[in-house]
Amino acid sequence: MEMFQTILIILLILFIFILIASVDLAFYVTKPKRFSLNKCMDIEKSKNFWGNYDQFPIEKWNVTCPDGYVLHGELSVNNPQKFVIITHGYTYTRYGSVKYANIFYPLGYSVYLYDLRHHGENQSCYCSMGQNEPNDVITIAKALRDRFGEDIEIGLHGESLGCATSLLALGLSQNFKFLIADCGFSSLKELLIYQSHVRFHIPKFLVYTANWANFLMHRYLFFSIKPIDALSHNQVPICFMHGKADNFIPPSMSEDMYQANSSYQELYLFDNANHAESYQVNPERYTHIVEEFLKKMN
Repeated sequence: MEMFQTILIILLILFIFILIASVDLAFYVTKPKRFSLNKCMDIEKSKNFWGNYDQFPIEKWNVTCPDGYVLHGELSVNNPQKFVIITHGYTYTRYGSVKYANIFYPLGYSVYLYDLRHHGENQSCYCSMGQNEPNDVITIAKALRDRFGEDIEIGLHGESLGCATSLLALGLSQNFKFLIADCGFSSLKELLIYQSHVRFHIPKFLVYTANWANFLMHRYLFFSIKPIDALSHNQVPICFMHGKADNFIPPSMSEDMYQANSSYQELYLFDNANHAESYQVNPERYTHIVEEFLKKMN
């Protein structure tokens, strides 16, 4: 009897440990530490990525989502018929997109930079890793069309989580001219399993329990987020880019999505580039790739 009680206590302690660890992991993923706009600006300027952005006709332009959440952003209108919505990466802010705005704007595109939910200037909530964010891209596109006309062209550029968000948006609407897909993940499940080994050094089963912990917290499963599934019937042209040395989101994920996609596409891998560093490692090549890709869209 005493041994039975001991086993029950051990199992109870183990259960409590797994429960706490699972909730903690789910919380870690959905409540990342946020960069401030000023901190992000300082980082980008220190890398000489700011360029001529301050010379753009920048308008503070926020977009209110159907659930009332306000996305803070900045709109620079060049050609009122051609727009690019640029979505930044995990934990960062819209100012991480300035370097890409400096590519598109001189090519005659108007650019919209905004903060993802729970990022930058936006109200603290949680980052759903692709559950809510794609709908926000659709809302922004609708707001642009409401303001500038239904016949405008809208392209997308996304980096990291912003890339996954933009890919998932293609599963909701095909009314986009193109997508520059920089270092996105193909499956949140596979990404978390990969990171459990490479970054967290935790047992893989905790990813599965965190999946359900997140469901209890936010009413959706991490494992339901699969950007690759949006590509089987996609007709929007995509330019995939990824750093070969990326140890946060492996480049094989972009290669897998390239194989799964059904539209016109191009794939470029950058030597010696870690996560979201393709532009940093070779800005000239990155810019040239984007310019040549966009020429084919006309």
